[in-house]
Amino acid sequence: MPDATASPSILLDEPITFDVGDGPPTHAPMARATVNGVPTKVILDTGSTDHILTMELVEELGLEATEGEVGT
Repeated sequence: MPDATASPSILLDEPITFDVGDGPPTHAPMARATVNGVPTKVILDTGSTDHILTMELVEELGLEATEGEVGT
């Protein structure tokens, strides 16, 4: 039986990266998307309760922006 108090051995420490096809691999799972007719990329976060766009994309899309929480 293995010793439950022993520290685990690291066999491989390799970061997970995602190839989105038009640039270097990224650390986040990304997908190509079209928002209001404008092609863009989005991060896939299945646990997220909010969807955040950059102000540059909001302006390009012609969307209305409202202030969020302090610091966002």
